[in-house]
Amino acid sequence: MFQSRSTLIIFITGLMVAFSIYGCGTRQVITEGNAGDGYYKNNAQTDRFRQQVERGFESVRRLQNTVMYRTYLFNPNQTITRSQIGSFNIENVAVASEVESVTNAGTATVLSNNGIKAVFLTASHTVSRPDTVIHIYDIDTGSPEDRVEAVSIKISENHFVIADAGIVGLDLVASNRSKDLALLISNEPIEEQYNLDAIALDPGKFNEVEWGDAVVAMGYPRGVQMITKGVASLSNHPHRSLVMDLNINRGFSGGIVFALRSDGSGMEWVGMITSAMGERELYLAPEDGIQTDYNPEIPYRGESYVKSRPVIYYGISYAVDINEISRFIQENRNLLRSRGASTGVFR
Repeated sequence: MFQSRSTLIIFITGLMVAFSIYGCGTRQVITEGNAGDGYYKNNAQTDRFRQQVERGFESVRRLQNTVMYRTYLFNPNQTITRSQIGSFNIENVAVASEVESVTNAGTATVLSNNGIKAVFLTASHTVSRPDTVIHIYDIDTGSPEDRVEAVSIKISENHFVIADAGIVGLDLVASNRSKDLALLISNEPIEEQYNLDAIALDPGKFNEVEWGDAVVAMGYPRGVQMITKGVASLSNHPHRSLVMDLNINRGFSGGIVFALRSDGSGMEWVGMITSAMGERELYLAPEDGIQTDYNPEIPYRGESYVKSRPVIYYGISYAVDINEISRFIQENRNLLRSRGASTGVFR
């Protein structure tokens, strides 16, 4: 997966600067030269870092999720409230129905792979979709008397990671929404050509992470394989104790975070990205289905609607720390074993 350099080009600068400093009867000669291996400098300025990134992306994979819903539409002239849902057969009351799919992407990490079953760790919100979605007219206040426009019921759900030789289907086996952690297991034998190696980088010690420490995250924002580096801050939040100034984007949820050891030994796993700070923004938009080219000289005279969209505050990213991850995996150890899988480095 990770595209490594295959050709080594060596630049020899052959430049030698010599000069003499006279004083106190001594002579000093200083030389400068370049004896590097020809690679550009990486962020950690060590070959070990480069190697660990390559190995990391053999375990950190792009995750895709697709959920199919059947949506039942009600007669707009008929008043059906939230409190009434469940007291009648929706199929008998609905005036129409349609099937729609909801897709999203994230990042998942291979925890273990015994050649038969592979276990993946990701953020719970990337793989957890509600079984039933109630659509409300106007503003959803949460009141039992909110007027219902339609109800969507989940009819299928599929998760898979993109491997070197194709896709591997997954089943969701454990989820903790408060911690935003989830475990998935492959639902088919893992073939060698998929190249799904279990994460080889050691879990670190989160209690040794300090303000200002360098952190590195690996994942798939917008489906793009990417590594990014930032600075760590700490938080008192019970499940989001690591804050970073990473410019993450959608799809980075589930990406793993590493800290760089000061002794030059490289990276250690200290957390997993769960979210970025943001809010919902309201805006005016034309009615759906309007297909007209924008012309600033012609005023729009159609209906306008209030819509909302999420807005990310880039540079404020949250992660669950490695201690929480370890506890979550240990809590589900027996479940994984009953499915023929193991906990990998969290023994």
